[in-house]
Amino acid sequence: MMMLPLLPLFLVDHLKVNYTQASFLNGFFYQGMIVLFSWAVGRLSDSINPLKLAKIGFLFLFFYPLLLSFTNSISYTCFVYAFYGLSMAIVNVTWYLAPLTFCRKPEEASSFMAVHVALAGVRAFIAFPLGTILYSLSESFSLPFFVSSCLFFIGFLIMPLKKQP
Repeated sequence: MMMLPLLPLFLVDHLKVNYTQASFLNGFFYQGMIVLFSWAVGRLSDSINPLKLAKIGFLFLFFYPLLLSFTNSISYTCFVYAFYGLSMAIVNVTWYLAPLTFCRKPEEASSFMAVHVALAGVRAFIAFPLGTILYSLSESFSLPFFVSSCLFFIGFLIMPLKKQP
């Protein structure tokens, strides 16, 4: 999330693409990859524990900023965005399965999602400025991308493999 405000700058300033190409990559291509992969990830979630699937998603997201930091061509960037789309398809599927996985009673699901959405808002409130501040201080995309990758890795490490009783 801390990378989101930096992506247009990265694409335009680092890769030297125009804003139309940057919008295509961030909007149509990336979102298209989520749509393309969501069905397969949803089918996969039938046979894999949602917690294990979420852990895989965080591991994939760990690689996204690292791969993006080595981008030097539009074709490689398309590959990275396809990978990011797959990663986010996993996150989206597990996001929607979370109430079914964590709530003991069906009536707890709406409260669970309300807290989950509120915490995502808090995370955005912190992450957006943090990414921008790190970029401003370092005058490089490397630091915010590295910090983002580290945070994804921490998420991977703390994500349990099975539901605790």
